[in-house]
Amino acid sequence: RSVAAEAVARKWGEERGRRVRCYSAGTRGSGEIKEAVRRALERAGYSLEGLRGKSLEALMSSGEVEGQITHVVTMCCEAQGDIKQPGIRDKLLSWCGRVKQINYEVAAPTTQCRQEGLCGDEPAANVHYDRLVLQMEDMTLRLLDLLESSEEL
Repeated sequence: RSVAAEAVARKWGEERGRRVRCYSAGTRGSGEIKEAVRRALERAGYSLEGLRGKSLEALMSSGEVEGQITHVVTMCCEAQGDIKQPGIRDKLLSWCGRVKQINYEVAAPTTQCRQEGLCGDEPAANVHYDRLVLQMEDMTLRLLDLLESSEEL
């Protein structure tokens, strides 16, 4: 989910004439981009250049972050809870300073496919991954509108 959000935010920030610096990381990141997410982003016309799956810990130690992070967007209740844990929270605060947290509940396509018995049925599973990209577009556009209206971007 976070890689899809990063791809979408980069494109829409650019299309709106804003330089949006965004970084994705999972609180339990695997280090890889799921192939189904990769294909859904490609079907929707998003660039995968420079994207990689990573954990929050890997992002924080990578040196790729430019400037100070002002907003943290979580997309599931586990991540929202994870970043409140003292170890992760303390690292974020020392690394980012004061941050605004925004939470969007976005269902994991993998979980949905598993629940519907679609594992291994790529055409049937595509609907969940394509929906993920649409949700990321909606979330990103709403967030950009919010930030632009408050001139905090």
